[in-house]
Amino acid sequence: MKRSLFLFCFSLLAIYAVSQNVTRRTSTVVSTTPAPTTVTESSPQESSIVVSPVVDQVYTGVACTPELTIRDGNTTLVKDRDYTINYINNVNVGTATITIIGKGNYRDIKEIKFNILAKPIGSLMINPINDQTFRNALISPDILIKDGAKVLVRDTDYTLTFANNFNVGTASVTITGKGNYKDTKVMNFRIVAKSMSGRNTPSSRPIQRPTQRPTTPQTTSK
Repeated sequence: MKRSLFLFCFSLLAIYAVSQNVTRRTSTVVSTTPAPTTVTESSPQESSIVVSPVVDQVYTGVACTPELTIRDGNTTLVKDRDYTINYINNVNVGTATITIIGKGNYRDIKEIKFNILAKPIGSLMINPINDQTFRNALISPDILIKDGAKVLVRDTDYTLTFANNFNVGTASVTITGKGNYKDTKVMNFRIVAKSMSGRNTPSSRPIQRPTQRPTTPQTTSK
């Protein structure tokens, strides 16, 4: 009986010792999974190159090549030494592009835009319209408009709208810029009566014939 009790107690002690050993091993296990690493990206340094903005240009009929001012801090860059320039779409009305190409101590390419604006039609040379003779039909005379040496083309550079251009009197034409030209200009011209004599003289004044004074008989005194 005593022997059985002794074996029972010994078994309990053995079980207790084993459980304590397992607990100690479990508590000393170190995780080998690496902790997540936070990577902070550094933002690129802002460029110190500053290009002055280009003001709007007015259409001239030739290539617009505005000059640029480019600075690196307090230093003004020199064209053809530090950079070169190419222009694109810089003749007609619209948006033009300047391509700046680094050179020497500078590299890469930068593009900037500028606007080419339409030219006011009223600033051009427009020939006056001569008097027109009534012709029992609408009268739509051609108009000569020049921008310097360039002769403008109707329906390409401008359109014409006539009013009161049938009967004798004052007619008008509205010139409206188109394409590279803008705004409107109104011009008047005269339609004069047609001569019954068959002479198509552009004059509304009746033809005056010279009149002769009646001759007074001269009397001689004796």
